[in-house]
Amino acid sequence: MGKRSFAKALDTLVNRKKADGTHKYTPKDVHALRSMLLLELARRNEVDNLSETSQAELALTLELIGIGA
Repeated sequence: MGKRSFAKALDTLVNRKKADGTHKYTPKDVHALRSMLLLELARRNEVDNLSETSQAELALTLELIGIGA
């Protein structure tokens, strides 16, 4: 799956709605998913492929869970 296909699928997933029209996932849920995806990219040694913003978010995530640089 290409980057655009993945991004589109992820966007579709996190923007799912319940029957009443509200979002199924909270911003907190989406943030947790994003953090998990960034950690997986770090585990796969693909950090260089991330934007500077995503690298900074990954660094903050690592810091918050107690893993140093």
